[in-house]
Amino acid sequence: MARVILLALLAAGGLLGGCPQLGTTTPAVNAVAAVSSTRGSSPLRVSVSGDSSTARSGSIVRYSWDFAGLGSAEGVTADFIFANPGTYTITLTVEDEAGNTDIDRVDVQVQGSTAEAVIVADRTSGPAPLIVHFDGLSSNAVDDTIRDYYWTFGDGESSRDSQPVHIYSRVGEFNVTLRVVSGGGIEDEASIAIKVSDAAEATLQFNGSQLATLSSGTSDPLSAFTLEAMLKADNDGGPVAAFGSPSISLEVSPSAGRVRLRVAGQTFDETTAISAGEWTFVALRFDAASGFTVYLGSRVVLTAAYASNVTIGDITLGAGFRGNLGRVRLWSTVRDDSELALDAAGTVSAGAGELLGDWPIDDGAGQTLRNRAAGGQPGLRGASTALETNDPAWSSDAP
Repeated sequence: MARVILLALLAAGGLLGGCPQLGTTTPAVNAVAAVSSTRGSSPLRVSVSGDSSTARSGSIVRYSWDFAGLGSAEGVTADFIFANPGTYTITLTVEDEAGNTDIDRVDVQVQGSTAEAVIVADRTSGPAPLIVHFDGLSSNAVDDTIRDYYWTFGDGESSRDSQPVHIYSRVGEFNVTLRVVSGGGIEDEASIAIKVSDAAEATLQFNGSQLATLSSGTSDPLSAFTLEAMLKADNDGGPVAAFGSPSISLEVSPSAGRVRLRVAGQTFDETTAISAGEWTFVALRFDAASGFTVYLGSRVVLTAAYASNVTIGDITLGAGFRGNLGRVRLWSTVRDDSELALDAAGTVSAGAGELLGDWPIDDGAGQTLRNRAAGGQPGLRGASTALETNDPAWSSDAP
């Protein structure tokens, strides 16, 4: 019995200490590519050598170089010039006398001139949870391409996507940064602020080159209507709404102290006090008997005669306007002064059945603007459901 145990121990010792471990076999051939420079400005000349490559038995009989598909060479050493910026992979393949092969690769960065990081966000403010679609594809390198996108969202989260979507779940102001790296290794960084509020309301913020689209839902000529909105104009203000046949547009300009109505090629101006940076109720009332009346708050500030029916169709909201717009309503009737006072206070008074459209514009996110009118069509941020540069930003600033 003792002899059997001793033999077993000796055998175990041999297994533990005397046999080679799996995965430690020396390869038959080992390719080693050496490059004179792995980074530099274009045009970049590199010298390569496979002299440090080894073969376990015999010798290496073939060295083949591939320069990122732009050229090739045979031999232990070679030279190549990368003319354009970018990241390129040099590949060395070696072969020994027995036909065994191995590959080694080295990346080379050829630097261009400049890179520019550009952040596009479909909104920069709104209530939590705030969903923001970011886009870095407008970033560019003059003579190269952008290879890497490094986002930090200011709340501890990050992304490597070129077009990430991020959800802000808590209130605060967050600094978003995008660092881009070109193929040649040139970097640039951009940042924007995202403000997340705990307010349930929201409005659209226009910068003068953005718009929203609202559909009246009818192509029938109307002998009466009332269009209402809440506005907070910057100094310049601009066109609040444009629509219809004949062509109709309403503009406000705090800096000029002017309200302007354009109807069928005619322009009607009225000088009046308009406070920039303050929420104001505006209403455009029409009937075919007395024409147009414009209200700011409870004041009649402009009247214009026009004696024909009007077809509204789609309403272009805020094209050329600077400031915030929200709480838009369209009625198929003339609202009297007492009804307008209730509408200005945010209450839909009697006659809700005559609402063609009621867009609170308080969604705070997304491309569509809900319509609370029965059977009413939702509006659009911009001109379509796609993200576009003319989409106004969501803002937590609300009346």
